[in-house]
Amino acid sequence: MNEEEPNNWRNFVKVRRILGVSAGAVALALSLSTNAFAADYSVQTDDGDPGGKLSFVSDGDIMTVKDQEADGWGVKAWVWIDGNLQYTLQAGGNGNTDTARASDGGSHNLPEGKTLKVRVCLHKENEDAYCDDASGWQTA
Repeated sequence: MNEEEPNNWRNFVKVRRILGVSAGAVALALSLSTNAFAADYSVQTDDGDPGGKLSFVSDGDIMTVKDQEADGWGVKAWVWIDGNLQYTLQAGGNGNTDTARASDGGSHNLPEGKTLKVRVCLHKENEDAYCDDASGWQTA
């Protein structure tokens, strides 16, 4: 063994430790950022392989409807408070979404401490199908 080998080995070990710590930090950051945007509530259309989904993050009143299948149907959602329609969302095309946020203002800025009722359906022209309702969603 020559004199350089122990130093090279030490350097190798140091680099591995740095890479391990860095990889751990990146994994933690990704985990935290993913959880920060996780929906508080969600509901899907009632078909066997749900083609639509509605999700809500109460912090920021972020309501998102998503078309989850290339089946020729779009997805439509309704949001009510105290029996009054606040707004609708609609998305068409597999993977496409429509999102409303409090920062959009108007009816999208939902009052605090209210209970929402929502409905999500597959939608084509003037037809709604496979609807599912949810209630009890709380604004923050």
